[in-house]
Amino acid sequence: MWQDVRPLFLLAATAAVFVLGTLGFQQYATDHHRAAVVLDSFYRTLTLFELDGVDVEPPIPLAMEIARFLAPVLLGYAVFRGIVALFRQQLQLMGIRLLVRNHVVIAGLGEMGFRLAAAFHAEGFRVVAIEIDEANGSIQGASERGISVLSGDARDPRMLAKARVAHARYLVAVCGDDGRNVEVEVAAGQLAARGSEGALHGLVQLDDAGLWRMLKAESIAHHTPGVRVEFFNVLETGARMLVAERPPPGLVARDPGSLRRVHVLVAGLEGIGEALVVNLARLWQASGPLPGEALRLTVLAEDAEHQHARLVGRYPQLERICEVRAATAVLGLELQRGSLGVDVEPDLPVSAVYICIAEEARGLETALALRARAELADVPFAVAVNDARAGLAKVLHDDPQTAEGVYGFGVLNRTLRVLPLILGTNETLAAAKHEEYVRHQRDRGVPLGDGAMVPWDQLAEEWKETNRAFADGIGAKLAATGCALVPAPLIDPRGALFSFSAPEVEELARLEHDRWVADKLRAGWRYGPDRDDARKIHPLLVDWEQLPESERDKDREPVREVPLMLAHAGFEILRIRPSSAATPDQPPRPPSKAPLTAASKPFTR
Repeated sequence: MWQDVRPLFLLAATAAVFVLGTLGFQQYATDHHRAAVVLDSFYRTLTLFELDGVDVEPPIPLAMEIARFLAPVLLGYAVFRGIVALFRQQLQLMGIRLLVRNHVVIAGLGEMGFRLAAAFHAEGFRVVAIEIDEANGSIQGASERGISVLSGDARDPRMLAKARVAHARYLVAVCGDDGRNVEVEVAAGQLAARGSEGALHGLVQLDDAGLWRMLKAESIAHHTPGVRVEFFNVLETGARMLVAERPPPGLVARDPGSLRRVHVLVAGLEGIGEALVVNLARLWQASGPLPGEALRLTVLAEDAEHQHARLVGRYPQLERICEVRAATAVLGLELQRGSLGVDVEPDLPVSAVYICIAEEARGLETALALRARAELADVPFAVAVNDARAGLAKVLHDDPQTAEGVYGFGVLNRTLRVLPLILGTNETLAAAKHEEYVRHQRDRGVPLGDGAMVPWDQLAEEWKETNRAFADGIGAKLAATGCALVPAPLIDPRGALFSFSAPEVEELARLEHDRWVADKLRAGWRYGPDRDDARKIHPLLVDWEQLPESERDKDREPVREVPLMLAHAGFEILRIRPSSAATPDQPPRPPSKAPLTAASKPFTR
């Protein structure tokens, strides 16, 4: 509020000094039987802004008294503001160095960066932003919200050190260029790896969907101690959210006694369009279509054949899951009349329409033109825009009669939030690990209740962290078995998946137990026959061969589930070289007498 009213307040206070000072000096001259000259009174008012003020003898008129105290206050405030402006960067750095830790560092204050900085700040996080362009208009908006902004290149390790990235909880790289974002993450990872605090969560935006999938697989397969890297793509996230919120009728739920026949029209493959098609196919596959059920995806575009060939070439599994067709048409008002170029069969009418056109005005025009067609009158529409609360997209909410049945999905304002951002692949795998543990424990007759037998969102943070550490160790498991991870966005988790051999399961379970023991010992736990959490005593801090068989199974089960967990996340395991784990012709290694070393253990004890 002070930021808004400060200019008017200072202007009013300055005017009050001149008015009251002039009137006061006029009255003072009259009281002392002197000539009351207005110009002289105005000049003497100017001298009130000097630090030594004006020497006057009492009695002093009230107007002059107010003016001679208010003037130095305004002068002092102006000097203070000048000093702050001059040393702002140094004061910020001092405050960050002394007070800030477990905070969020935002690299880049473009549209994405500013939205994310404001979102984290609104959630109660302390935010430090780094912006290379000192003329960026978002800097003032961030500063007015109490967000510290450092001027410099976020790729520079010295700048990241000034932002205390080694002590931060999250680093968000949104510099507007994939290469710059990766460079920021690498530099931050090197600083965080040398730190002694908890893991830094690096959140890196990538515009290129192919690069995003490949680096996402790499981040799972190659974990760096002290850093958890999550590559994200707002278009993919937005497509997932839109399909989850507004799925085509019949795509998920089926009416008893009838077969589903779903026809989806996608106008344009710009923005979230390609990811939308993939997610529709994924959702259809996950619903378990029966023989005779069908999903048809019709792509409507001016270069539809080229778009169709590119889509099928990039995702060849699409044609196995559904029927993909192309229809060439000029997008815009021309779609309101004439031939649509789309086969609308009597038993396969259009079930839903999605508009994915980068130019918002043209996208809204296309949506309203298609909405006016008789064959699409009762079909639900969704239009992808940057922000459904701003610009032309506001008509979708402000004028329901004009845009009846058309839903505006704001990609940026819906995806650039804290929760969708931090719930990445590591968190998904950790939650899947916990669900697997709860399921197996219930099969053994253990009821839901306190401790670890609760849903993920009710699980204590300490136990969540151990499950996250299990996800961190998946890459080491794959390396030990000669396997690699590849993107497979349309893999069927219910189909034939990779499986570890029995000796591999045994070896990986043993390694998992060793890491769990090392983690416990590092945290100050010690062996004892009876468990005592308060005194950090645990009876299972023993060698693998000394474990009861039931406890060994708790390590084997999550290892067997790894391929399924990864399939649900959109990845597939491929064997690329012979396993270094035990094989059927090679017995498991004997117990190691060497000291146990680092890492983690899923909380299954």
